[in-house]
Amino acid sequence: MRLPIFPIVASILMSTLPVVAQVILPFVGLRYEAISDPDLETLVYKNLPAGMVSEGGSIVGEVDIPQPLAVSWYRLGDVHYMWFEKILSNVITERPKGLKNHQTILVLDAVQLPGGEFYLLRGCERNGEQDPEIFVIGDTTDPDSEWVTEFKQVWRANRQTEKLEKISPVGIRCENPVWGI
Repeated sequence: MRLPIFPIVASILMSTLPVVAQVILPFVGLRYEAISDPDLETLVYKNLPAGMVSEGGSIVGEVDIPQPLAVSWYRLGDVHYMWFEKILSNVITERPKGLKNHQTILVLDAVQLPGGEFYLLRGCERNGEQDPEIFVIGDTTDPDSEWVTEFKQVWRANRQTEKLEKISPVGIRCENPVWGI
């Protein structure tokens, strides 16, 4: 039996050829702030487009460098995007109830994600080796399989070029988060 992991909706044409992502111009170059404050019950975002909602993200590669890179997912209405970002500054302040974290983030690249229900995975292997730059998009997964090997799209968050690149799924596999459930 195949189960969807966490469905979200978006649209894009798919290709199996490795290509540099089509730039979503309104977002590239955007600087915004993400503020986590123990006095607030949610993250606060400043300077995001009106209606833009964060759906998570992940550091790409090293976290303990001056300006780490990240991939984040956003929704604007029924359209979903993946952004490749640089954390320009990260100020952590100790407060009575915990730590306040204030980040300034620059969007380096952005793509619109595929339509229909899908999930996003990271921490995948390419030809048997862990690759922190690989992010995959799929639609269902089999809880009886330890690995996911079929995807709608595979993306590389290229740290050298600071671009998102659609790549071939050949040799890619990701740990199945619902394996054994």
